[in-house]
Amino acid sequence: VRGNLPTAMRRASSMGQWEMPESLQYDPPYIDSWRVREFAAFGAPQVGVVWAGDRFRVLTSQGDWLQVQLGNGVDGWCYRLYNSYGRTIEVLRPVAGNAQPPVAPAPPAEPSAPNSPTNNAERVDKLLEELKLAREAHDAALGDYGLRVETANRLQALNSELEFFGVDPLQIPELEAGREEIMAALTREESFSHVEFANPHAESCWLSTMFQALWHSRVFHAAFDDMVSSKAEALGLDPRSALGAWTSTWQAYTAAHDQRESSYWARACKVPATELIRHWGRGYGDTAEALAALESEIDRCPDKSVQQLSTLWCLIPIPWQGTCPTAQQMWETVQSWGLEKKPLILVETTLPQLTTASTLTVVRSLEPSGPGLPDLGHTHSLIAMICYQHKYRHYIVWCRSITSSDEWIFFNDVGGLTRGSYDRYQGWEQVSLACAKYGLSPKMLVYESLESAQALIYQQDPEKHGATCAVM
Repeated sequence: VRGNLPTAMRRASSMGQWEMPESLQYDPPYIDSWRVREFAAFGAPQVGVVWAGDRFRVLTSQGDWLQVQLGNGVDGWCYRLYNSYGRTIEVLRPVAGNAQPPVAPAPPAEPSAPNSPTNNAERVDKLLEELKLAREAHDAALGDYGLRVETANRLQALNSELEFFGVDPLQIPELEAGREEIMAALTREESFSHVEFANPHAESCWLSTMFQALWHSRVFHAAFDDMVSSKAEALGLDPRSALGAWTSTWQAYTAAHDQRESSYWARACKVPATELIRHWGRGYGDTAEALAALESEIDRCPDKSVQQLSTLWCLIPIPWQGTCPTAQQMWETVQSWGLEKKPLILVETTLPQLTTASTLTVVRSLEPSGPGLPDLGHTHSLIAMICYQHKYRHYIVWCRSITSSDEWIFFNDVGGLTRGSYDRYQGWEQVSLACAKYGLSPKMLVYESLESAQALIYQQDPEKHGATCAVM
């Protein structure tokens, strides 16, 4: 590697004394040595070691990579920084009174791939995926000595790069398990079990319908379970707060969902909405208010990973202009706001009270495209439709089945207002006829993109998915 620099350059920079401070080995994260590599890349072979307390010459630099010359004559490259739990540590530093090393011209930048990582969170996620593939290749190379050595070197290089991003090798199995668990939740093909809410005083429909819509969303379900419900005790949520009430109701709903398979009595029971009503307000409300209140509560949570939950969705109001907006018009509005990458897009309509014929026409115009086809933009599918019954000032919700995308689950917590209705309807035409029969005007449409969720879901928890992640 010494031959890479002209002799004149090496002489001119020979006074550049740097060091690895001895104190680094006594304070977190307790670094006592640092790798010297053959060239400026994390995957490059190791050619030497700098120990805490060592001094050495720096010949040149490329960004944060330093070309060093050790006391034993070894030349190589070191990365001078270490990312640890949200802070950057300068591992290699110039000795006081010495000039900075000359900067070598940076090599020509390679064209960025369309999906190249743009932050450390994405890089850690990509490394974990590469690590999994490298392990599979290593296992498959059994009996081929040369290939086993090559794949083993690749595994070592990937683990080394993960260390530079603050990921302890001992954490990797936990990270991969968490990743697979979330991915399984996002890609599940079975519907979430549906449980009824009790609403004896007709005062919670604006809350329970929004709750049901989010319960049947794979994106919200995976994120809320991972970031809030599974660690509610550790978060220390105040049970008297609105977020605490939402979480305790979610847990009660989950318990009821688990018990439904065990007995007929459990299937007949309803989940009380008492906590939601007590902390979110009695009387009439609006579903958009429920969503805004949930977002506000999440933003007030001191845990930053929980705060990022509300970045998964957006609410788009569409004013009534005499006709129901088309999917294309709704998407153009989403694009004009720059929100097309949100995993959950909730479109709020402001339809007036419609006649039976008009209701039928409007709901028919919102018919989903069909299995596997997007209903909004390129990747978003309609998963729920909240409707308003003007006559009774009441909300109901239709939730799309995951198991069978042509089946719609009907939720109404005051059954007497839709006498003769069914729990499930097959096909959008049946949904349209039921809306016309009971005077149900579309109020909010919930669209979900699993592709967008997979791009964002790992950016929410810095401690779980790499110490330097800015978002999940």
